[in-house]
Parts: sequence; C-alpha cells; structure tokens
Amino acid sequence: MHRIRLRSRVLLVIAAVHLVVMVGAGCVLLLNARTAVAREIVAAQDSAAILIRDTVAHRTADPATVLQDLRGAILRPRHVRIRYLPSDEGPAVPLFSPEGQGSGDKVVPGWFLGWVAPDIGPVTVPVAGRDGVPRGVIEIAASAGDEAAEVWEDVAALFLVWSLATLALLLLSGMLVRRALDPLRQLETVLMRLQSGDYGSRAAAINTPDLRPIGDRIDRLAASLQHSEADRKALSAKLLALREDERRTLARDLHDEMGPCLFGLSVMAEGLGADPASAPERAAGIERLVTDMRRINRRVLDTLRPSSIGQLPLPDVVTDLVGDHADAHPNVRFDLVCPTPLPRTGDMADATLYRVLQEALTNALRHSQPSHIRITLTATQTGDLRLSVEDDGHGPRAGWAEGRGLMGMRERIDALDGTLRLDRSETLGGARLAVTLPVGSPAGP
Repeated sequence: MHRIRLRSRVLLVIAAVHLVVMVGAGCVLLLNARTAVAREIVAAQDSAAILIRDTVAHRTADPATVLQDLRGAILRPRHVRIRYLPSDEGPAVPLFSPEGQGSGDKVVPGWFLGWVAPDIGPVTVPVAGRDGVPRGVIEIAASAGDEAAEVWEDVAALFLVWSLATLALLLLSGMLVRRALDPLRQLETVLMRLQSGDYGSRAAAINTPDLRPIGDRIDRLAASLQHSEADRKALSAKLLALREDERRTLARDLHDEMGPCLFGLSVMAEGLGADPASAPERAAGIERLVTDMRRINRRVLDTLRPSSIGQLPLPDVVTDLVGDHADAHPNVRFDLVCPTPLPRTGDMADATLYRVLQEALTNALRHSQPSHIRITLTATQTGDLRLSVEDDGHGPRAGWAEGRGLMGMRERIDALDGTLRLDRSETLGGARLAVTLPVGSPAGP
C-alpha cells in the first residue's frame, strides 16, 4: 500500500466507497423489487379473477359463448396468463397472455427472474352450462415475466447511471487531486534545490492556504541555511587569515630572533678556528646564544601548543600563564582568583581557555594600557566554567569593532557551545571579557 501514489489511493478509496454503496443499494433494491412484484402480481390476479367471475355469472350459456364474451369484455391483462380448461380433458384453450410476453424485446437474466418472481398458485373460476353442469374452469395463473423485465430495465438503467457518475467522479477527483498535489511538487523541487546547495531557492509561489505555512517554514529554513553558509564562508576566510597571521608571526620570530643567534654561532665558530686562544671567551658566548635559542624555541612551542596543557591541572596552567605575563610587565598588577576544586576538563577545553586568556591578556596590555588586571576562573553548580578578565584601562572606545583576536576567541568558544561577551567592568572601570564554557561535570562540594 505504501508503494501506491497518493492520487491512486484517493481514487481507490472513492471507487471502493461507491462500489460498497452500489452493492448495498442493489441489495435493498432487490429486496424491495421482490416485495413490489409479488404485490403487483397478486393485485393483477385478483382483479382478473373478479372480472371473470362477474362475466361468467351473467353469461351462463355454452362455454364457447362465454369464452367469446370474455375475449370481448376483458382487455389484455398484465402479469397473468388466462386459459380455459374443459372438464372433458380436452386441450386447454389460451385466452390471454401477459402484454408483451413472447415479443423477445426484453431479456431478463434467469437469476433475476428467479429472485423477483413470486411463487403464487393459479386461481380458477368454474364455468357451467345452462343446465348447471360444470363444463370446465378458467385458470388465472400469475406471470411475472413482464413485471420482472420492467424492474430489470429500471435496475440496469440505475446501475448504468451510477457507474457513469462514478467514472465521472473518479476523473474529476483525479484532476482535483493532481492539482492539489502540484504545490507539493513545487515544495519538493525547492527542497531538492536546497539539498543540492542552492540556498537562494524559495517557496514563495505556494499560495495554497493549507500549504502556505509549510512554504513559509521552508523559506525560513532556506534563509537560515543561506545565512549559515555565508557565516561558514566568512569563518573560513577568517580562519585562513588567522592561520596566515600565525605563520607570519612565527616566521618573524624565527627570522628576528633565531636568525641572529645562528649567525652569532657561525661567527664564533669561525673565530675559534682563527684564534684558539680566545676559546674560553667564545665558549661562554656560545653558551649564552644557546640559552637564548632554547628560550626562543620554548616560546615558539608554547605559542603553538603549551606543554603544560594535558600535563598539569587547569588552575596550574592558568597560574603559570598569568605569572609569565606578570614577569614580563612588572608595572602592572595581576590578581588571579581561581578557587579549587574545578571540574575535570579535557585538553580541548583547557587549550581553549588558555588561548582565550592569553589573547585577553595580550589585548588588555596592548589596547587598554592598564595598571591593574583581575582574572577570575570559577565553576558553577551546572558544570560550566566562567572566566572573567577585567582591567582598569580606558576600555572599549565608542564605535569599536571586533578585531581578529576577539573573533578568534569567539570562534574557539562557539566551537564548544560557550558564550563570550565584552563590555565595561563595573568594578575596575575598564574592559571586561566574560566567558562561559560548558565542560560537562558539576563542581565539587
């Protein structure tokens, strides 16, 4: 049944309902026809019997005269066959046959005639001579052939009209269903275009009241997909730009810091060959350059991925990061509030919070010119981590726009279903960056 198309299902249901109604109506019609034919035949037989008795009673003479008078007095009867049966066992004399009987114009199926024809016995009227001696009887026998033919004609005409009406209804219903399904085909076309990536397709041409809400929802879905696709392309462009910035920064650090160290090593190595007596002094210089190279290498590696992530608890990682910034900026006061315990976090959450805090501290030192920075990292009862970075600098200026650093932070937080908000600090008066990041485990007691 699920393989049949909707239009075919509707037409099958209509045809089935009409067939059931037609069969039911036929059964009722046959039952009523049987009763009506019986009543009609009995009435015709009784009428003929009364007329014949009256004629015989007023013409008591020779039977031949009586029969002749009957032929002249009685019009051709309906539904009865009349014949004279002489008492001397002579041949029966037919007087009247039902009107139209034997003409061959009306063909009635045998099963129908057997159903509607009543089982009614003949009625006899005795015929006597002048001397009162019985000469024979007139037999009035019921004949349902002509009445059954009329009923069959009516039934056949009714079923023919009903069948034609059903056929016309099926054709009209098929056209209406097809027209009603046209908007669904249009919706299917729109969905197929959306599936293929054409997010500009719309179902605005659907004007059917019942399907208009569905078309509106599809249009809203298409607009949302189109907006998401635009955001995805913009995000891809931003990620490419951030990746290029990171590579450019890494290349600059290697060129500006690692390059001179390598050049110094090369010069000192050549000096050792030319002046062996200066070996102790040059060895000390080489040791200093190697130390600087180790520092540069560590900083580059920490930029790519801090080694402490995944090795130390998150509070320790945050403490080390804040301590590094405090050492690099002794004129700025750094306050860290990080109560324990914090919920267990994975490397992805740790790396995300580390990068966000790193970028937030860099932005605060670069743009706000603060003298005091407060960092707060706490856990909620629902298992979320909240990071807040506040400063007492001049804060966001009017008309400011998100830079790549803030966009990078927002993208990292969005990737983990978190939230990020930048506004003015109510306590320190400068900028305030608030981050909420779900990590899936509630805080401990």
